[in-house]
Amino acid sequence: PYPALMQALQQQGDDYIVVDTRDAQYVAPQVELFFPGEPSMVPPQNIARMAHWPWLRLLYSSQHYRVYKINFGSYYTWYRAQVKDH
Repeated sequence: PYPALMQALQQQGDDYIVVDTRDAQYVAPQVELFFPGEPSMVPPQNIARMAHWPWLRLLYSSQHYRVYKINFGSYYTWYRAQVKDH
C-alpha cells in the first residue's frame, strides 16, 4: 500500500507542495510543523533531497520558498521501486 498522505492529497486534488526553507533554521520550538511530537526543525538535508525526487517538479524558488508540482503516477512508480529495494 502507498502512504495514506499521498493518496489523500491525490483524492483531494492537492498536487502541489510548498516548502518554507526557513523551517530548517528558524522554527520556534513550540511550533508543530505537521503533527504533535514532531521535531521542532526539519533537517536541511530533508528539504534539499526534495530537489532530487523524480516525482516532484520545481515550479518556483525564492530565498525562502520552493513550490513543487507532484506527479502522482511517477510517485507511485518510484515508491514501488523504493519498497522493493528495501
